[in-house]
Amino acid sequence: MSVAFLFIMLLFTMLIGVPIAMALGLTSVLTLLLFGQESLAALALKFFQATQKYELLAVPFFILAGTFLTTGGVARRLIDFANAAVGHFHGGLALAAVVACMLFASISGSSPATVIAVGSIAIAGMVHNGYSLKYATGVVINAGTLGILLPPSIVMVVYAAATEQSVGRLFVAGIVPGFILATMLMAAIYVSSYRLDVPRVPWGGWRKLGRSALNAIWGLLLVVIVLGGIYVGAFTPTEAAAVSAVYAFVVAVFIYRDLKLEDLFGVLLNSSRVIVMLMYAAATEQSVGRLFVAGIVPGFILATMLMVAIYVSSYRLDVPRVPWGGWRKLGRSALNAIWGLLLVVIVLGGIYVGAFTPTEAAAVSAVYAFVVAVFIYRDLKLEDLFGVLLNSSRVIVMLMFIISNAGLFAYVLTSLQIPQTLTETMASGHVQPWMFLLTINIAMLVAGNFMEPTSIVLIFAPIVFPIARQLGIDPIHLGVLMTVNMEIGLVHPPVGLNLFVAAGVTKQSLWDVTKAALPWLAILVVFLLLITYVPILSTWLPDLAFGKDPFLNDQ
Repeated sequence: MSVAFLFIMLLFTMLIGVPIAMALGLTSVLTLLLFGQESLAALALKFFQATQKYELLAVPFFILAGTFLTTGGVARRLIDFANAAVGHFHGGLALAAVVACMLFASISGSSPATVIAVGSIAIAGMVHNGYSLKYATGVVINAGTLGILLPPSIVMVVYAAATEQSVGRLFVAGIVPGFILATMLMAAIYVSSYRLDVPRVPWGGWRKLGRSALNAIWGLLLVVIVLGGIYVGAFTPTEAAAVSAVYAFVVAVFIYRDLKLEDLFGVLLNSSRVIVMLMYAAATEQSVGRLFVAGIVPGFILATMLMVAIYVSSYRLDVPRVPWGGWRKLGRSALNAIWGLLLVVIVLGGIYVGAFTPTEAAAVSAVYAFVVAVFIYRDLKLEDLFGVLLNSSRVIVMLMFIISNAGLFAYVLTSLQIPQTLTETMASGHVQPWMFLLTINIAMLVAGNFMEPTSIVLIFAPIVFPIARQLGIDPIHLGVLMTVNMEIGLVHPPVGLNLFVAAGVTKQSLWDVTKAALPWLAILVVFLLLITYVPILSTWLPDLAFGKDPFLNDQ
């Protein structure tokens, strides 16, 4: 009776439009008051304890770093570098958009932020060069999903905090899948560009490439500082997040000078809207480091799949391409973008070598992003700093409120013995791991039709995690799998967040944006099956970097 009341009440409150955080909290409190023995004081304690996790300190810092760099000119410099590198191929501008999404994802850790930063520039550029608006929008919406797969992923940080897994392992685990997905997308773009006769940009030469790289160097350095600092042991992922926030501020305000101090209030306000994507880690208490590493391979796989699809479709659609600018232009672009790219190296490298924890890495990334945005690129003005901080704080407060209610909901699930009962049922029924994983995918994809990804993670993670452990499924594999499911949820209606973001950027209707994104969705589904049943894609790199999970060694 209590279990039925819990889920019926939760479904009812969400269907009538109650925000997910309030629905989780209200349902949990009513269930415990009616069927449990806990006092209201105990419930209040559980509510606040949900956010008292060291790893969660990384969340606001990474969000702040991404906000600094999004507000500044880092995205523009990364796109210039990507155009100089691959713009001369068939479908080159679309391929460059995927590359830019990969690079910016390694800085921001957020899918919506990636779509906003890259889409606001790349979509207009593609349309200007002869691409259809539908084609350009579909590419950016799907490539933007790399934002939560490639490290440093905010979603992985929260998943790690909730499941007590290593942030470093999760960061590394996302690298290979991320590159695979990017390759798949680029292959599809390249092929379709021939059919669509998509234009390509002339090759600008090595000099132009070098200038572009030099112009983007401060943004690229954030990646190096954060990841490098984490993997060399200079600081924890949480400390790296703080460093990244400060660095992003300095770069945006003092280097690129794209962010004005008077705009700082607005930047902080915008940051507050991005953090919802972090709930999975909070619900399952996994290590942020392992999750960061785990997302690397899947992230590259997805990017590869998208690029292959773009490349192939560009032939069929005869998509125009930009002339090859030469190695000199490529070098200039790389040099211009190097500061942004270095952030990935610093964060992942720092975690990997043990220089700092994932939480420390988040702090490092924030500091690095500040320095690059203010002092190097000088795209962020000091007068804009207050707005940036305010926007970030709104997202952080919203996220922490959701995490608190999610922790209360998880406590209710445990009190009612729901995960334990399901685990025993699965074991007695001799359910095979492949069947369990298929069930997770189907359930999450169905739920994605009427719930946004954060809500799905908050409800599913506390239930499926103990079952996965019982079946011998690597928690890192499970974290990457759920992240990919969330990627799909971001790009399909009716509640796909990337669809709403793209509609706002391009001023199109939600229906037009949805039609643009759906053809590319097939690549994400194929990628999901690949990640589901080839777990080594998610676990090989973190196992190589950190050793195999001791729990799995005992299985």
